[in-house]
Amino acid sequence: MRIFNAEKTEELNEQNINTELGHIKQDRLFIAHHNAIEAVAEKGHYEVIKEYESGGRDVKWVIDTPAVEAKEAYDEYEDIQVFVPYTSSELSERRLNRLRIERKPLLEAFDKWEKAVLRGRAEDDAEIMNWYHDILDLKAEAFENVPETVRYYL
Repeated sequence: MRIFNAEKTEELNEQNINTELGHIKQDRLFIAHHNAIEAVAEKGHYEVIKEYESGGRDVKWVIDTPAVEAKEAYDEYEDIQVFVPYTSSELSERRLNRLRIERKPLLEAFDKWEKAVLRGRAEDDAEIMNWYHDILDLKAEAFENVPETVRYYL
């Protein structure tokens, strides 16, 4: 199935489509309008092939105008796919959703560290608490700079 841009003005190469930047949806492309056709009866005449002395004749039907069946008007479409780019707000929401998914194991590791602190097996650390607030706020640098103490529980 062919894939077009959102305006359906350009066919896209399947290898060049980045599904991180948009999605593909099913659509239809208008090809042509076909007008109605009225029925036409066949018209023709008989031609004499051979005449006999007794007055008989062999004849054959010769078509002058062939018959045409009636057809209703219709539009012709092709099923296609359309690549629809995400809006900036959709891209932002997708980025946040990816970060939320990445954040889950980090929060579980933080919970293990926090329990270790409550049980007296680890030291309380203000730097880890600052990192925890950054990870809750989905700050990108928090994902890159996971404290070693929390990383231990991953």
